[in-house]
Amino acid sequence: MEGILYLSIAIGLLINLLSVDLFGVLLGGFVVPGYLAVGITKPLYVGQVFVLAIVTVLIVKALSNIMIIYGRKMLVMSVLIGYLLNWMLYSLDLGFGRGPGTEYFGMIIPGLMAYWMQRQGVIITFALSVIGAIIIRLILVVITGGAVAL
Repeated sequence: MEGILYLSIAIGLLINLLSVDLFGVLLGGFVVPGYLAVGITKPLYVGQVFVLAIVTVLIVKALSNIMIIYGRKMLVMSVLIGYLLNWMLYSLDLGFGRGPGTEYFGMIIPGLMAYWMQRQGVIITFALSVIGAIIIRLILVVITGGAVAL
């Protein structure tokens, strides 16, 4: 499954490049849709990513009332807070907190998504992430000859 994750992220980067060139929007973050494409068969996990991203946005917005957060600082704060929230949920081991590569790479996904939610808007980022994940999943099915099931 690890090889599929890397392939999915690579396809996601290419799809994001096209999306930025054609439409001027990013599909939820550079690697987010590729990552979600692998975990899309686990709706609870995907839901968890979205909920953690929204909670991260709320925390960063609250912190911005007491400190100046913009640009790279917003990116780092979003990834760090998203990571900490994901790590806490992962540590609780509620049964649905584990997705593809969650122990390593997947921990930063909610924070990356939260950053783009702050820049593009929550609904737009959510919708584009789902659309991107579905497109990437379909491409994976075609490339692998159906080895990656829908």
